[in-house]
Amino acid sequence: MSAVPLAGTEPVPAAGTAAPAGLYGAQALRAMLGIALVAMLVALDQTVVGTAMPTIVAELRGFEQFAWVATAYLLSSTTLLPVLGRLGDLFGRKPFVIAAIIVFTGASALCGQAGSMPALIAARALQGVGGAMIIATAFTSIADLFPDTAHRLRWQALMSSSFALASGIGPVLGGLLTEHFGWRSVFYVNLPLGLLALVLVIAYLPRSRGTRAEGAGFDLPGALWLSGGLAALLLWVELGQRAGAWFAGALPLWLAGGVLALLLFVRRQLHARHPLLPLRLLAIPRVRRVVLCALAAGAVMFAALFYAPLLLQGAYGHSPHEAGLIVTPLVLAIALGSLINGRLYGRLADPESLLLPGWLLLGAGVLGVQAVGAQTSAWLAAGAFLMCGLGLGFLFPNFTLLVQTSVPRAELGVATALVQTVRALGSMAGTVVLGVLVTGTWRTAMDAAGSGAGAQALRPLFADPQLLLDPAGLHQATTLAARLPDGPAQLAQLLDAAHRALAAGIHLGLLLAAGLAALVLVALLAGRWRRRGRVAEAGT
Repeated sequence: MSAVPLAGTEPVPAAGTAAPAGLYGAQALRAMLGIALVAMLVALDQTVVGTAMPTIVAELRGFEQFAWVATAYLLSSTTLLPVLGRLGDLFGRKPFVIAAIIVFTGASALCGQAGSMPALIAARALQGVGGAMIIATAFTSIADLFPDTAHRLRWQALMSSSFALASGIGPVLGGLLTEHFGWRSVFYVNLPLGLLALVLVIAYLPRSRGTRAEGAGFDLPGALWLSGGLAALLLWVELGQRAGAWFAGALPLWLAGGVLALLLFVRRQLHARHPLLPLRLLAIPRVRRVVLCALAAGAVMFAALFYAPLLLQGAYGHSPHEAGLIVTPLVLAIALGSLINGRLYGRLADPESLLLPGWLLLGAGVLGVQAVGAQTSAWLAAGAFLMCGLGLGFLFPNFTLLVQTSVPRAELGVATALVQTVRALGSMAGTVVLGVLVTGTWRTAMDAAGSGAGAQALRPLFADPQLLLDPAGLHQATTLAARLPDGPAQLAQLLDAAHRALAAGIHLGLLLAAGLAALVLVALLAGRWRRRGRVAEAGT
C-alpha cells in the first residue's frame, strides 16, 4: 500500500528517509527492532553495571568515588532530557537517535578502556548524554511512526517488553560477564547491540522534517537555567545522601541555587517567544494530571526498587542472589502489565481510567513489600513485587500515550521528555524523604543500643547502614569486638539493633509510599466523578 506523508514531514522515496503516516508489516518491524535495541542499550546498562561495581572499585582503587560512577550518568542524562526532547521536535528525531547510538556505544567503549576512576566517571557522564538522547527521542519516534493510537499500542508493548527484559537479565548477565571475562566486558557488550541498532535505524527509521522549518526556535537561556537547576538539585540530593545530612556545610547553597535557577527558568518560559517547555501544556487538564501522577510514581517506584533490596539484604540477611530472585518478578511484571494494558487501551472510551488499576496494584504491592518480614516466605515477597510491576506496567506506558495524544505534534518530544524528567524529580524527592527516614531511625536506634565500654568502642563502625552489606566492615567489627571485654556480646546487641532499625526505617518509608499511591488513587477517582458530573449536567 502507498504511504501518505505525515503533516510536518517531507516524503523521500528511498527507504529510511520518508516519514509515512503509519508503518506496517516488515517495514514497521525493522524500524521498531532498531528502536527496541536502542531502548535495550539503556535498560541493560542501568542494571548490568551495578553487578560489576565491587570488582571495578577493587581494581581501580577508588572506593571513595564509588557513587560518582552512577551519579555522573544520572546528572548528565536527567539534566539534558527536556533540552534534547525539544531539539528532536525542532530538527526531527532520526539524527538524534543515530547520534545517541554513536555517543552511547562510543562512551561504553571508553568506559571499558578506563584506567582510573576519574576516567570511568567522565566516560559515564558522556554515556549519560547518549542515554538522554535515547530516552528523549527514540521513545517519541513511536508517535511519529504510528499516529494511530491503537496501532501504536502494539509497538509500545514491544518497547516495554524489551526494556523490562533487558533490565531483568542485566544483573545475571553482569555477574556472568564479570566472573568469566572481567568487568570491562559489561561495557563492551553494548558495542554489538549498538552496531546492530545503528544499521537498522539508518536503513529503516523514517526521517521527519521537524518544526524548525516552520519557524520554531530554541530557547537557549531557558535550557541553561533548567539544566543548571536540575544539576544543582541532583548534586544536593547525592551529596546529602552520602553525608547523611541535607543541610550541612555548603549543601544549602546547592539547594538554594537549584531552586533559584528553576524559578528563573519558569519566569523565562512565561516570556520567551519559543519556550523550551511551553507551560501552556500544563493548562491541558489531562497533561497536568499525568505530570502529577508521574511525579508521584517516581517517588513510589524509587521506594520499591532502591530500598527494597536493601531491606532484603541488609535487614533480613538474604544474599544478593536471593534478593535478586525475589525482586525479579517486579521487572518481568512490568512487561506483562504493559501487554495487558495495550490490549485494553484501545477498547476503552476513556483510556485514562487504566491509571486506576495501575495505582491500585502499585499501592497494594508496595504495602505488601512493607509487610515483608524476616520470616516471610520468598514466594509471598515475590508476589508483592509482582503486583508492583503489574501496577507500573499499567502506569508508565499510559503516561507517555496520554500526553502524546493530548499535545500538538510539534511538541511531542518535549512533552514526552517532560514526563520522564518529572518522574526523575519524583525519584529525587523519594531519595530525600526515605533517606531522612532511614538515617534518622538508624541513628536514634544506634545511639540507644548497647551501654558498655565495648559498645562505645564499636558504635563508630555503625555510622551507616551500609555496614550490614559490607563484608570487610563486618570483619573489622568482629576483629575489634574479639579484643574488647564482653565485645562479642556487645557486637551481637548492636547488630540486632541495626537490623531492626534498618527494617523499621524502610518499613516506614514504604508505608508512606503506599499512602501516596492511595492518595493519588483517591484523587483520580474523585476527579473522574467530578468530570462525569459535569458531563451529566451538560447533557441535561
